[in-house]
Amino acid sequence: MNESSRKKQPPQSSPPEPQSPPPEQEAVEEALQEEKRQLEQQRQELEAEAERLRRDVEMMREMALRAQADLENYRKRAQREREEERRFAELELIRDLLPVCDNLEHALEAARKTKDVESLIQGFEMVAQQLHQVLRQHHCERLHPHGEPFDPHHHEAVAAQPHDEHPPQTVLQVLRPGYKLHDRVIRPAQVIVSQGPGAGDVSQQAASSSPAPSSDEGDGKG
Repeated sequence: MNESSRKKQPPQSSPPEPQSPPPEQEAVEEALQEEKRQLEQQRQELEAEAERLRRDVEMMREMALRAQADLENYRKRAQREREEERRFAELELIRDLLPVCDNLEHALEAARKTKDVESLIQGFEMVAQQLHQVLRQHHCERLHPHGEPFDPHHHEAVAAQPHDEHPPQTVLQVLRPGYKLHDRVIRPAQVIVSQGPGAGDVSQQAASSSPAPSSDEGDGKG
């Protein structure tokens, strides 16, 4: 290349220097970066909180399952205990009646070997007293209302008779004693009541007396 051609070529320009962004753009970018960092931190915190809640929910579910299992076991155990109590509800009464049964057998054995009627009567009276004592220990009261006013809640009048000495509705005779457990009549006493002075059929049914209540209707009156 000759010198004339070199003179005709334009001078080569240098590359432009990079220009720095304006300050406003730098502030916006920094704000965006800071917001991005905050959002990332919040995301991590939320994920950690969600994981903690998941563990808590799982723990509560396991506790609920254990509590449900414990409750079911308690119900089964309580049911077994109730059934056991019902099966042996009469245990104490039976234990207290066993000596009465023993004495009754002894009295029967003695009756086969002796002709002393008076001693036999005394022996059976002792057994009867022992039996009534056991019943009282178990809150079972014997109802023998001879001479008492008729009470339809505790007595069952099967007949009425005229009587010059006793006023009407007085128990003249107890045909069968009754029994009361706590405040409930489990069997009313069968009685004959007075009609008061006057003539009449001694076997007349007591029309003025109401039927005695069943064992579920005793009201505890004495």
